[in-house]
Amino acid sequence: MTFAACRKYSKYEGVVFTEKEPRDWENPGVFGINREDPHATMISFNDVQGAVEGMKSESPNNLLLDGKWKFFFANTPAERPSWFFKDDYDIRDWLEIDVPSNWQMKGYDVPVYTNIPFPFVMYRQIYGVREKKSDLQRTGVQKK
Repeated sequence: MTFAACRKYSKYEGVVFTEKEPRDWENPGVFGINREDPHATMISFNDVQGAVEGMKSESPNNLLLDGKWKFFFANTPAERPSWFFKDDYDIRDWLEIDVPSNWQMKGYDVPVYTNIPFPFVMYRQIYGVREKKSDLQRTGVQKK
């Protein structure tokens, strides 16, 4: 067990982070980083009786991901903390957000919904012309 007060945290300031070109979110060939193959939902149990009863929530092998997560909002991908995925990255000053939820509905950016094609030209007319496509990519980082 590690106590938070004894843990060393870092913001990785001054540590160079190099992006691939094209960046993963701009590459149509990238669509499954760390993605698991589709499978039936199964929960393992430690004993036969637990399996027969089938109470998923009682299995010690069931991990729920809902709840409060730390959240960081950036206007562009370039403004996100590059090293956030590191286990020792300091997220103590991040706000919390409910998971599952929609961060646009929690006050970050504006909700965007359309049941017809939504051209980026329209977005630019409403919110101001931007020079690069990446400027239109609001970015939310969540960490449990």
